Amino acid sequence: MPFARPRTTLLALSVVLSLLGPRAARALEPGEMNPAPFDNLLKKYVAEGKVDYSRWKTGGTAELDAYLDSLGAFDLSNVMGKEPKAALLMNAYHAWGIRQILEHYPVKSVNDIPGFFDKNKRKIAGQERTLNDIETALIELIPYEPEFALALSNGAAGGPRMVEEAMSSDNFMKRMNQGMKEAAAQQRVRYDPKTNEMHLPPQIVKYLPQYEALPTGFVGKFGANLSLADVMVWSTKNPKIVEDPVDWSLNGLPPPTKSLKAP
Repeated sequence: MPFARPRTTLLALSVVLSLLGPRAARALEPGEMNPAPFDNLLKKYVAEGKVDYSRWKTGGTAELDAYLDSLGAFDLSNVMGKEPKAALLMNAYHAWGIRQILEHYPVKSVNDIPGFFDKNKRKIAGQERTLNDIETALIELIPYEPEFALALSNGAAGGPRMVEEAMSSDNFMKRMNQGMKEAAAQQRVRYDPKTNEMHLPPQIVKYLPQYEALPTGFVGKFGANLSLADVMVWSTKNPKIVEDPVDWSLNGLPPPTKSLKAP
């Protein structure tokens, strides 16, 4: 069933939003959990969107386990704002995903890990949660920011990239905008004029109803990252939505090759 799209105001609104740019960053809010321990680990083991799982596993998981334990005991009611709560949940998603991969490494794909998304649980903010549970909590918490999914790395090379910086209220909107820009730059949002199809990644297709429920629709949220031609296509041609497949191979650096010993 096609999504209804307001046609007369979307283009103007998207232009206005692009001129306004992202909201200004702010410092950590009162009661917000400091993500520094996880931030330090990401800076140590992540580079250019790839995780050095081999070196991380060799170095051990004690620090990551301690961080996950602190997430499990944290009371989200201590924080009033939605964005710092969402930042904590996104950090939890990344940390729990990485921990599962390290447990099973070396694996070629997250799909090689049984229950990776929907069965394996970790206590997060007082509740036992799977990765899918964390994602559900996020869309319930911030339905007006469905682009969070484009900054949520699922461990797959074909998904959003892992960033060497933990989430916080200080960088939350920067990361949301960065995720949209990267999706557009990688042509994960592309139009095929021959078939009148708009190709989108699963992270957009899944939450397209939330995008379209916004006053300005998908184009109003995403328009600053699209070409004017794509904005016009979305607003006037009612393209068919096509969900592109995902490369589920691991988003990690290749393991080091073993040196051959001389005979």
